[in-house]
Amino acid sequence: MLSYDSSKIGKLIAIGAEHVVYRYDNDKVIKFPRGIWYWLNRSKFVDNMRRNQEIIKTRFREYLIDRDVLFYDNSYVIIEPFVVGRRVRRSDLSNCDIKNQFKEIISINDKMMRDDNISLEFFGLWGILFKGREEVANIMLEEKTGRLIIIDPGALHFGVHRDRSILSRTIIKYVLFQQRHLLDGYLCS
Repeated sequence: MLSYDSSKIGKLIAIGAEHVVYRYDNDKVIKFPRGIWYWLNRSKFVDNMRRNQEIIKTRFREYLIDRDVLFYDNSYVIIEPFVVGRRVRRSDLSNCDIKNQFKEIISINDKMMRDDNISLEFFGLWGILFKGREEVANIMLEEKTGRLIIIDPGALHFGVHRDRSILSRTIIKYVLFQQRHLLDGYLCS
């Protein structure tokens, strides 16, 4: 079984809806799960993480960084390289190469939505509610290469699930609607 060294965990760098992110070792980050979905049904959340990671890794290979997902005791941690760059901004899409990469990511995501009933979370909760008009929280523009990198390949499940509450289904529909609206706005800029 793979493991991590807790003595290498450094400064807290981000708190998202599903993960807390710390610097790890000299050139990596480590992500620990958190959030309401994780605490309400940990085993289902972890099972979905396993499934989603395989689908996303297959579809978005060229836009992902190598990452280790360490599963253990009905939980997991993610260790991946620290990306030197910044979140993609609307103004970045004036560069044709960046815009083409962005369009390709959206196109791949649209196909994944049709085939697998999951979608990338482009903006994260904070972005959907507040910051999405300014930047795409979960896609970074790598400083040295100009390459787009999906730094948080989390997934929204929107297929029919009898075990989901009406509130849960409503939230997911709202997030998907807002995300599509924001993405269309980026593509039109």
